[in-house]
Amino acid sequence: QIQMVRGHKGLPSLKGETVALIIDFIYREDLNAYLWTVICQQCGEYVVGVRDTEADSFVKSHNKICGPVIFEKKGE
Repeated sequence: QIQMVRGHKGLPSLKGETVALIIDFIYREDLNAYLWTVICQQCGEYVVGVRDTEADSFVKSHNKICGPVIFEKKGE
């Protein structure tokens, strides 16, 4: 469970706002890899247990597609 809060700062730069977040991870010793859980707070889509590049891609695409929906409205 995460608190649904809009307007998180983009990491690691702390610039801009983000709706998609990496919220959790596990380390899989058998894969020698971290697997991430990501969520988009705008559309509600989430993915559990993905590798670095897939998690980054999810965050970038949802911030590009879903982010403008709320951030443009906020300024009106």
